[in-house]
Amino acid sequence: MKKIQCKAILMNKTLVSLVVVIMVIATFLVLLAPDEFRKFYLTSTLLFMTSIGVFWMFYLNRNEVYTLIIDGEMLHLDFFNKSIFKRKELVLQRSDLTVQANDSMIELFYENKHRANIRKASMKSDEWEVIFQFLQK
Repeated sequence: MKKIQCKAILMNKTLVSLVVVIMVIATFLVLLAPDEFRKFYLTSTLLFMTSIGVFWMFYLNRNEVYTLIIDGEMLHLDFFNKSIFKRKELVLQRSDLTVQANDSMIELFYENKHRANIRKASMKSDEWEVIFQFLQK
């Protein structure tokens, strides 16, 4: 049995991008608003945009894997996103999976549905080789 812990690479990138965009927009809105009345509505709009951005961030990260456990022919997957798009742990047999792999990411499909993303940057290179070899058998 081999357990692999992944880092939240995509979540970190989307969160930093969201914060930078919101800060830039907020700066322009506050500088361009001539009175308090408009600043109130612009602040409300900014809060709405931030909420949509956080929702979108969690949507993009819904298939990102937190832990992988290889147990014989079984693959146990646990996900980062446990708040908005609640993903339960998946236990899948290797023979039932369809794999699409490139140099930086592996996408797992089960019954023609996209189930998980495994990113090379989120783990050590030796762990990447273990999971890559397991899925290529």
